[in-house]
Amino acid sequence: MTALSTAEQITADQASLNKTIGSKAGHRPGLDRLLLLGTNHNFVAPTRLGALSSLEDCARKLSGLKEQGLIRGFVLLLTCNRYEFYLERAESTELWELEQHVPFFADIESFTKVAEAAALHLIRVAGSLDSMVIGENQILGQVRHAWQLSTDSSWSSGLLDDVFRQAVQGAREIRNATGLGTRPVSVASLATRQLFQWMKPLLEQRRPRIALVGAGEMIRKAAPALTEIIEADFVFVNRTRGKAQMLAEQFHGDSLDLGDFINNPPKLDAIVIAVRSENCLIDKALIERMASSRNGADGPIAIIDLGVPACTDKSLAEDPRLRLLGMDELKKLSEENSEARKDAARRAEPIAERHLLLLQQQLKARTMNLAAVRDAHVQLAEKELDKLFAKELSKISMADRDRLREKVLLLAKAHAHLHLKDLKANASVT
Repeated sequence: MTALSTAEQITADQASLNKTIGSKAGHRPGLDRLLLLGTNHNFVAPTRLGALSSLEDCARKLSGLKEQGLIRGFVLLLTCNRYEFYLERAESTELWELEQHVPFFADIESFTKVAEAAALHLIRVAGSLDSMVIGENQILGQVRHAWQLSTDSSWSSGLLDDVFRQAVQGAREIRNATGLGTRPVSVASLATRQLFQWMKPLLEQRRPRIALVGAGEMIRKAAPALTEIIEADFVFVNRTRGKAQMLAEQFHGDSLDLGDFINNPPKLDAIVIAVRSENCLIDKALIERMASSRNGADGPIAIIDLGVPACTDKSLAEDPRLRLLGMDELKKLSEENSEARKDAARRAEPIAERHLLLLQQQLKARTMNLAAVRDAHVQLAEKELDKLFAKELSKISMADRDRLREKVLLLAKAHAHLHLKDLKANASVT
């Protein structure tokens, strides 16, 4: 895939939006400050995303930009398949300044989207239209979690809250209206189906034993999918034995801590692993220890690595005693099995575009005419004065009326000024 320059990408995005939306709505100033910098599975292999900076490191650097006044807020959407920063830049901050200060994508292919293009992208992401597995059921929760974390951490901004709120609403309609939510799939469920196909011959002979290594979201998604379609003995493994024990109790399996598993692995037919580690946990030494308790009739050990970066030594791909499946191979599987979902996704595109229009309309409705607010205060004061001069103050002289009118209108303007300050302050917060 050939990367476009920032200027080319923005121009292409805006031209596409103009063609799609046409005259239904114009470009709204409210979205001008919305900026998206990122990369995802469409640009780089998923295994490379795990090598990028951690959420904590990204949040620390972007918080610094917020304190400097370069951005007004940010939301980090970092998953196993995407690495995206949604920013509201300050009015005085230029795009090139932010690209210089956000150096997370220097060595990988990435993209930049602004304004409507960035908002539409998020709506499509939340609706799983841009997922590696179209219609997968994890991404909406991940979007909501990223937004909630940003709000709880005081990273977000009013504009970003508006954009994410609309994206969540749009995603719900997409799933309900197109059927993408009726049979949800995920990377974990695809992996489970592949493991089931591999283990069919063994299942006809005996009950297999499967280890699930890790206790994060991916394993929590894989565990119910596995226990539903495969009759097996499950062993849950984690660095913290307590977390492994909790999963073991929930799914009626055994538990081990990671150290015991590596040093003295039980006899296994398959491993599903999803942990974040700088080192390969499934290496040649571990495989040798596992192989010593098996015989040829047991067949190959299936290893499904859902870690990003991968937790399995790449050289093991050549080992005839193993069957390996990683995130990159899962991406290929998802592409081969997604035609029906692609049709649903095509039907979902107009829904995503309509929610962009709704967002634009909401932002337009919030645009305040501050001069009109001030004039309304003054006009109301004059109206009330005229009533007083017609009744209670009808006997005072014209000179006194003029002096009183001057004082009251000065007070009305001062009162209006206080209201305008409150409105501006609220606008900067919300």
